Parts: sequence; C-alpha cells; structure tokens
Amino acid sequence: MKADLNVVIWNAILTPDETSIGVRGGIVALSAPEAEFAEIILKAQAFIEALLITVHGEFNPNSYYISVQ
Repeated sequence: MKADLNVVIWNAILTPDETSIGVRGGIVALSAPEAEFAEIILKAQAFIEALLITVHGEFNPNSYYISVQ
C-alpha cells in the first residue's frame, strides 16, 4: 500500500474582490483552548501581513479585518 498525504494548515484564496485565508492549529489533550485560539489569531495576523506586503508592497493594519467562522 502506498499513500501520499498532505495536511494544509495555511491557505489563501485571492479573488479580485476579496481574500479568504485558512489558518489552523493543533489541539491535544493538554491544550488550553483559549491559548490555542489566540495562537491561531496570531498566525492569521502574520499571514495577512505577509500577503498584504506581497500583493500591495506595504502593510496597512487598517486594510483588513478578521472574521471568525
């Protein structure tokens, strides 16, 4: 048996009108849910900053918002 597996933990979908990103984290038995959520938001902010710099050449913290779904 052979398998190729891939687990995407960061992804971005860019369209002319909007950009959606996915940032995930790992939960284990000893995880604190609030701390894991804070880490995911921190990762999302870093990912957004990198995307804005790549697409627009600069980072403006007022040019985005985070919607949790």
